[in-house]
Amino acid sequence: QAVVLIVDSIGYGSYKRNKADFPFLAALDKHSAPVRSPGSKYEVFPVIAELLTCPPAQKASQSNKKKPQKQQQPSPCKPRSEWVMQPSDIVLTRSELAENKFPGFSEEWTPEVMANFVKTKKAGDKKGAADRMVAMDCEMCLTEQGQELTRISLVNVDGNVLYDQFVMPKNPIIDYKTKWSGVTEELLKGVKTSVEDVQKKLLSIIDSSTILVGHSLENDLKACRVQHANVIDTSVLYPHAKG
Repeated sequence: QAVVLIVDSIGYGSYKRNKADFPFLAALDKHSAPVRSPGSKYEVFPVIAELLTCPPAQKASQSNKKKPQKQQQPSPCKPRSEWVMQPSDIVLTRSELAENKFPGFSEEWTPEVMANFVKTKKAGDKKGAADRMVAMDCEMCLTEQGQELTRISLVNVDGNVLYDQFVMPKNPIIDYKTKWSGVTEELLKGVKTSVEDVQKKLLSIIDSSTILVGHSLENDLKACRVQHANVIDTSVLYPHAKG
């Protein structure tokens, strides 16, 4: 077990020169090591984000005997038993959901605003539901009534596509935002899928225990008009000045 102590705004060199001012760290000094903070030319990123991306250490061999091993293709993912932390450890809290304005979790989401939203259903007796994770990404366009959904994509932890569908907004489109979304007028020709269709399909794939993974998911859930609490959001885990 390791305990990581982060002392903000104090460099390793400054600490070494002024050790007498940190008597409470004296016992830990022999285990200290300088590290470079992540960041760019103009800013320093949160250290916790760098720690979360560290891969788990390889397990030591249980035997000193050398055994011939068959050459295997490297697996892109480690077994869950070897993960440093579990997905449930980084699910957003209720306060984080409210702070990031997820649908249904902050004061602005009044009953009137939530009237056309659906809430993911309870898992019931479905086995393994709490272990399921689904990654979600949505594309939006600008219509006369604001941002509306034009595409939704869902994949599971194995990278298998669960749902990938273009969606026709209810209101006239002003800007397809093709530069960011890749969606064009041509791609939406003949599309009949509505937001209501997406809601039904989404609720058939996920339930309240499903861990939904994405970036700035509050925008995606708002576009789909869905309330869901079990969320891992990379924009919260790895905050960046550009979002």
